[in-house]
Amino acid sequence: MWARSEVVVSPRSKVWSAALVAALCSLLARSAAHADDGAGAFRLALSTELFGFSHQSVRAPGAPDAHETGQIRVGLLTPRFALDVGVVIVPLVSVGLSVGLAYFDTSSGATTAQTFDWYATPWVELTLSSPDDAIRPYARAVIGTNGFYQTVHTRGSTTSGEATRVQLTTGATIGAHLFATDDFSLSPNVSVLHRVGDQSSGGIDPETLSIEHVEVLLGITIGAWLGGRASEPQAEGVDDTRADESPREDPSVQGAAAH
Repeated sequence: MWARSEVVVSPRSKVWSAALVAALCSLLARSAAHADDGAGAFRLALSTELFGFSHQSVRAPGAPDAHETGQIRVGLLTPRFALDVGVVIVPLVSVGLSVGLAYFDTSSGATTAQTFDWYATPWVELTLSSPDDAIRPYARAVIGTNGFYQTVHTRGSTTSGEATRVQLTTGATIGAHLFATDDFSLSPNVSVLHRVGDQSSGGIDPETLSIEHVEVLLGITIGAWLGGRASEPQAEGVDDTRADESPREDPSVQGAAAH
C-alpha cells in the first residue's frame, strides 16, 4: 500500500510558475535567436519534474511472483530539483551530467518515514535542428545510478526501521530547447526511464528485495548557455560582393577620360 503523503504547496512552486510564464512571453515576442552553442558552449541548468507515472515491481527472495504497484506524482506540489551541466563537444552533440537530491516526509496512520532521494545520470544529447533556430528539438540518452536512504518510525515504538536502495538507471529523453534570449532557454521534455536494483532493510526484520521501476516523466528545464562559437547573422542591406572584385567602369566614362 502506498504511503499517504502530507503535501504542502511550496513557495518554490509559485516562483517556478512565474518564471515559466515570463519565459514563454519572452519567447513569443522574439523573432530570431542566435545562441552561443557552437563547439565549446557550456550549459548550466535547473530542472524539475512536473508530472510522473511510476510502475514498481518488488520481488522478495524465494517468492514466486512479484508485487506490482503504480504511482502518479504531481511535481508542482512536491518539487524535485536537479542540477544539469553540459558542454557542446561538436556542433549539435552535447555531453553532460544531471544530479538530483530530494527529501520527503510521508505518513500513514501511526507510521512516519523520512526519505533522502538522489540520482546521478551522465547523458549524451543530439540536437535535431539548426544551431541558429529559436526552437531546437533534441534527443538524449542517459545511463547512471539512483538510490535512497529511508528511516521509518512507528508511534509508541522505541525501534525504527531503515532501508537503502541503489539502482541502475537507463533511458531516453525527448524535448525542445526554446530560446527566449541568446543565452537563456526553457526546455520542456518527456523521459522514459528503467531502474533496477536491490533494496536492503534493517531493524527487526531485515531483508533484501529486488526492485524494478519503469517511469514516464514530464519535466521542465531552465538553462543558461555560456561561451562557444556563435554564427554571426549578416546585417541587412550589406552587399556580399567579394573584396577582390573591382567595380566595372562605364565605357562612356572611360572614353571621356581619354579625350
